[in-house]
Order: sequence, then C-alpha cells, then structure tokens
Amino acid sequence: MLKVKLGKDPKTDVARIREIRKAIGFEMPIRIDANQGWSYEDAVEALQGLEPFKIQFCEQPMRTWNDELLPQLRTETIVPIMADESVYSHHDAERLCKADACDYINIKFSKSGDSRSLENQ
Repeated sequence: MLKVKLGKDPKTDVARIREIRKAIGFEMPIRIDANQGWSYEDAVEALQGLEPFKIQFCEQPMRTWNDELLPQLRTETIVPIMADESVYSHHDAERLCKADACDYINIKFSKSGDSRSLENQ
C-alpha cells in the first residue's frame, strides 16, 4: 500500500497520482491524505480527477469546519472519504455517521484520550 500526501493544487495533485500510477501500475493500493488542504470546490475537482486511478480512500479532504459539506462531497465522487482530524471523540464519530459524512473513520488514540477516558464517555 502507498499513502500519498496531497492537498495543495488539485491539478498538480491529480498529475502526481497519474505519474505514480504510471510508475507502479494498478496492483498496489493507493491511499491519499489531503491533510485538510482543499476547499470544497478543490476537493470535488481533485477527487473527480483522481477517480480513474483506483484510490482506496481520501483522508480528511477539507478543514474540519467544512464537515457539514462532507455528505455532499460524497455524492460528487466515487473516491471513499475517511474522516481523521474531524473525529476526537465518540460524539464526533456519531455526528459524522448520522450525517452519512464519511465512509471510514480513523481513530488515533493519542488524540482521542486513553482507553479509560473512552470507557467513561
């Protein structure tokens, strides 16, 4: 599996993945992480442009304050969306799940607290 950091200019990001696919082919899965770098419009452009390159998922395409736009973004692309920085607690996960805002959630225990604090929530 290859994870590629993107999130700057959609055209450059798509070109980068195109070149990577040329070099490695389509057997190896590619995951991308936009690091909250795209606006909604940039995310639509980038993800639609990346669709032919068999992307496993895109992690955190936009800033967390745009979470309300994630459900709409999911309708604009076939690339699955993973929430990361948008999820700090089970409340965040529940909110995103209820909104149908993402396909996957990445839970980092270092940002979410230890298991004792999670048990008490």
